[in-house]
Amino acid sequence: MDRATFLALLAATPATSGAPSPFAEADRLAGGALGVVAFDRTSGRRWELRAERRFRMASVFKLPLAVYVWDQVDRGQLGRGSAIPVRESDLRAGPGSTEADTSVPPLVLAGRALRESDNTAADVLLRTIGGPRTVSAWLLKGGFDIRLDRTEADFAHAPAVPPSASDLRDTASPAAMALFLDMLVHGNLVGPEATASIMAELESSPTGRARLRAHLPPGWTAGDKTGGNEVATNDVGFLIGPDGRGPVVVAAFVEAPPARLASSEAALAAVGRTLAENFLL
Repeated sequence: MDRATFLALLAATPATSGAPSPFAEADRLAGGALGVVAFDRTSGRRWELRAERRFRMASVFKLPLAVYVWDQVDRGQLGRGSAIPVRESDLRAGPGSTEADTSVPPLVLAGRALRESDNTAADVLLRTIGGPRTVSAWLLKGGFDIRLDRTEADFAHAPAVPPSASDLRDTASPAAMALFLDMLVHGNLVGPEATASIMAELESSPTGRARLRAHLPPGWTAGDKTGGNEVATNDVGFLIGPDGRGPVVVAAFVEAPPARLASSEAALAAVGRTLAENFLL
């Protein structure tokens, strides 16, 4: 499926037209603005709420970063076995296992960025590939309206504020991220090995246990990449129902202050529960 076909499906009459939003409960819990797009390519079904609103991605940016790194490895532009030095100045606060005075292959760093949301691994990769805008240019070329503009070091010195018409740095809409996810999980972005590895890292990540996957019934499989900062609580990924039904890709973003973190996570969990109960029938 190309971008034009995907967007045409999203623009069609919503599957829930004339009915209450399936995300009404989640929207109420969010304590701020909730944006969601969920899409199942197999059936063509999609549900959405504020699909085109732009949200700060926070650490969700590590997903397109990791996919870009795999793309460069697949193309031979980045050596699979090359060891990237990690310097003391590369260390970033926050989660992650990357240590100074080590040398780490790019795919190992990409895996840590996905699985652990490793801030140091992400910034080392960004330094190696030429910075965030290298990834943004690649995304734009692929038809994805997703922006990477800053590093984790930049974020540490600039508290996040809600997006505005004059500041759309590091933002994506649920529709744009759902398109990216759909292309990824169906093998349209990188090769089979890369696709399988990325999905496995997302599935093994513990960071989203209280979000989209929190209330999934037994037998479901999920993989996700979370993000959060002073204005954002996010989770994007895929859900696969019993007997392999799906995958449904889902991009869910909440714009709310940190005092609302518990409610924001409850809203994301309600999105996942709603999809499990109603989407893959």
